[in-house]
Amino acid sequence: MSAVIAAIDLGPTSSRVLHHAGAFAQLWSTRLRVMHVTSSPKEDVRQRVLEYCARSGPYEIDLEDQDVAVRSGLVSDAIHREARGENAALIVMGSHNHGALDRAEVKSPVRGSHGGRPSTGRTRL
Repeated sequence: MSAVIAAIDLGPTSSRVLHHAGAFAQLWSTRLRVMHVTSSPKEDVRQRVLEYCARSGPYEIDLEDQDVAVRSGLVSDAIHREARGENAALIVMGSHNHGALDRAEVKSPVRGSHGGRPSTGRTRL
């Protein structure tokens, strides 16, 4: 069975990550797996993650203890291992709002209400 993984750090974007990941899990009728990567995977960290999910997550999602994974190590490696182990259909994660990606602008070819012409505006990511 595949899963949608919500990789959260308990920061400002984590609530949004939970809501989007929960919506995809419901849309695809699959399991939501919440993961948090920390330097020391102690039981109190798991409890903090569960409490955060109950407080800030979508009300439609009722997470059980086994739906939350607390891992340690390099964040990218831990997420990759979890995604492979869960046969993840999607990984949803937030941004710390720093670095090149935050400052990036992309040209948007989306057609809007401009008479069918492509938009020439720029969109901040």
